[in-house]
Order: sequence, then structure tokens, then C-alpha cells
Amino acid sequence: MYKESYFDGGLFSYIGHAILAILITVLTLGICAP
Repeated sequence: MYKESYFDGGLFSYIGHAILAILITVLTLGICAP
């Protein structure tokens, strides 16, 4: 159960960082594109 909980937390963190990176990329392109 400990490993499963750890993996779930790591997966959630990875998804959070991925979403944050995508948002930053979109904002950067939105600012630089025009």
C-alpha cells in the first residue's frame, strides 16, 4: 500500500508539473506569436 500511495503521489505531481509546463508554453507562445 505504501508503494502504491507513493506512486500515486508521484504520478499526481508529474501530471501537475506537465500541466504547469504546458500552461507556461501556451502563455509564452501567446505573448511571442503576435
